[in-house]
Amino acid sequence: MPAHDRPVARADLAAALDILGKRHLVLAIHDVSFPGRDDEDLGRGSPYSGGGRAFLGFVRQLGFTGVQLGPQGQTSRYNPSPYDGALFARDILSIALRPLADDPYYGNVLPRADLDDLLRGRPARQRQGVTERADYAAVWPRQLAALASAWHGFARRRAAADPSVADLAEAFDGFTREHAGWLTPAGLYEILSTAYRTGGTWSGAHGLRVSFDGSHWRTWPRDQELWVSKTQAAAARRAGLSRTYARELEFLAFCQLLAARQHAALRAELAARPGLPALRLFGDLQVGISVGDTWALHDLFLSGYAMGAPPSRTNPDGQPWGYPVLDPRLYGGGGGELGPALRLVAARTDAMLRDYDGLRVDHPHGLVCPWVYRTDEADAYRAVQGGARLFESPCLSDHPRLAAYAIARADQLDLALPRHADRWVHTLDDAQVARYAAQLERRPRGRARARPRARGRVVRSPQHPALPAAAGAGGPRPGALPGHAEGRSDQSERRLPQRERPRRGLGDARQPRHPADLAARGLVARNPARCRADGVFVRNVWGRAATPTPCARACSRTPLHWCTPSSPTCWCARRARWPSS
Repeated sequence: MPAHDRPVARADLAAALDILGKRHLVLAIHDVSFPGRDDEDLGRGSPYSGGGRAFLGFVRQLGFTGVQLGPQGQTSRYNPSPYDGALFARDILSIALRPLADDPYYGNVLPRADLDDLLRGRPARQRQGVTERADYAAVWPRQLAALASAWHGFARRRAAADPSVADLAEAFDGFTREHAGWLTPAGLYEILSTAYRTGGTWSGAHGLRVSFDGSHWRTWPRDQELWVSKTQAAAARRAGLSRTYARELEFLAFCQLLAARQHAALRAELAARPGLPALRLFGDLQVGISVGDTWALHDLFLSGYAMGAPPSRTNPDGQPWGYPVLDPRLYGGGGGELGPALRLVAARTDAMLRDYDGLRVDHPHGLVCPWVYRTDEADAYRAVQGGARLFESPCLSDHPRLAAYAIARADQLDLALPRHADRWVHTLDDAQVARYAAQLERRPRGRARARPRARGRVVRSPQHPALPAAAGAGGPRPGALPGHAEGRSDQSERRLPQRERPRRGLGDARQPRHPADLAARGLVARNPARCRADGVFVRNVWGRAATPTPCARACSRTPLHWCTPSSPTCWCARRARWPSS
């Protein structure tokens, strides 16, 4: 048997992960990148297709313990980015079509002849090399046509009380009742955006009036406030639209049911079984909010501001993402309850913790203290370069509105530094640290702790690793400011560690820049216990040291030890053996 076809020895894998101080070996892949078979592939991958499931079986055989999927929210024809996808609605492009035709679990609702016709009409694909790309222009109309055909077959057979779709019909009724809170606004947005772009004259397969290629809601002549308005006129308008477009709303809800069923079936298939460990599915909690969700939720956002990324060494121009920012005034409610803004975050996090085995938080800083910029400036790049941190701007003349939301005080800022610098805030007291921590506690990590089975299932993105834990502790002390090093607990104010000045400018990668590096040095200083260095090696964090060096000190008893045998920050490649004393 070729080496690549032999299953990896699980004991060897476990030992290797233990040496590296890791719990999981995870493959990251987006839905669009999954392979497809010729009898099902319209030009875009899906983890739920036959080819996708076979690939995941191969991944499990190689020894991976998990798969990190990208965001799976609904996209549009004009913007395929999954990081701009919907918060709750799944992308219907990821629905595998072959099961709809062949699997009785889906009632065989898609006629095989219709699927075969769509497959024969697809554009020719390049067979050589690895340059093949998803053909969105060709996939969208074919996918919509196939799903419309499946919906038409389901609706016709349900009306005739066909027992072959009785289970699916019952599941559909329960699904629409349970998820009406987001199904209805998501459906109305797609319907209205199509109607306003085409003047109400467009219809697709089987006369369904949705295209996923509609106009932006800010350009609509009316209905911009339809979903957020509490007036009787708005309620009557919503009811009238729901009657007029009942078929379209049911079609879109049916597509969401199919996507949810296929996702649940895949998780069940990848669960542990005798002789075969589980392959976990990790979701991606992106910080972005789709255009459709912005229409339905824009009363929760801070007007006049958008979220982006500040200038950095790798991107000195900054990144004007244009994502809306939750209004801090709507964080809390009466009696210590969550306000409407954080109830939205809680609902999203709960949904993802239910649907995945763990979560990756795409941009934790955007949850705790986002970089925001004004939307009234014509040049978005100039605006984002002149932006500020939402909770760290108590005295900025160009952002006077942000003073009301500031946690840091003016005397705690180093105004000689750029606003995005790590040392912009140099001191925080305990109460301020607790306020920052509350932003995260009320969000994904807090939701995970509230769900016993979800503990340990929320991770940060690679760009924002969690701080190393102190010796004998399970993580940073509650109340520690995410993204900053925790100071000594016996101080009334915590002075963040002083960062070393680069010797050769900002491009010198040997100088520690991430707060986790600085936290490691502080932990080493507070935990001077020596480890027995035989067999323990260190490497420079940035990979510059080619020759392993014996480790002289270890900072903690966590699986990943941060050490400083000399000036570079480095990490142990093997677990230290601790002296009996």
